[in-house]
Amino acid sequence: MSIEHSSNEQNQQQEKPQGKGKRLGLGAVIAIVAVVKLLAWPLIQIGFLELRHRAGHGWDRARPDIVEHYETGLKKVGRYVPARYASDVANCQADAYVAWLNKSGCRSYRIDVLTSASAHQEELSGCLKNSGEDLMAEKIQVDCVKKIVPNRWHAFETAYAEEFFAVWQKRKSEGDPSRENHAPADCVAHSYVENIARLSAAEGANCAPMNESGKDLVALLTNNPCALDMRARLDDHMDSYWASCEKQIQQRAH
Repeated sequence: MSIEHSSNEQNQQQEKPQGKGKRLGLGAVIAIVAVVKLLAWPLIQIGFLELRHRAGHGWDRARPDIVEHYETGLKKVGRYVPARYASDVANCQADAYVAWLNKSGCRSYRIDVLTSASAHQEELSGCLKNSGEDLMAEKIQVDCVKKIVPNRWHAFETAYAEEFFAVWQKRKSEGDPSRENHAPADCVAHSYVENIARLSAAEGANCAPMNESGKDLVALLTNNPCALDMRARLDDHMDSYWASCEKQIQQRAH
């Protein structure tokens, strides 16, 4: 028994340093792997993203954010671009803009450990400016509005309704519950469009709401001489439209 006990003690003493050695070896491996990951991962990122960039797809993943940005902006100018077309126009803009970005040479990606967000944004802004991004973005917007929005008076009825709703709110005092009622403005917009379309057709003029030769959004939507003339000729009828529509709304309420 004593010999076996002595032998077991010797084996245990021999095993301890071996176990300790194994634990140290594992710790060292973990440390090495961590260092390799820290140093190699940014390089792997760069390689992957640079490959996408050179293949002309570097900005593809940004498309959903670009669509959202454009659509939000278009809905804020619903008095000019009919809201019903905002989504389609935004998608058209995003497709054209992403295609342009992919050819611009400007890199969309940033490696966190190598470049700060502010430095990347400054570099990107400079690259986009030098590539003529401002003029290109404006041209894309005008082209997409022309492509998506029909150049017909009835297509702009909701845009006029937004315009007239702002007028309606001014006609009512603060605190008046009817101030937030869109129905009168919608009614006036309908009458307005019916009459301006009739007036345009009666004179045989090829008069439409958009100026197709406009190079920017303002020229396209607000500086059409024919449309301005037609709208001016309806100004004297606006009070009658309002009176008629308010009467209709009151009758419906009762």
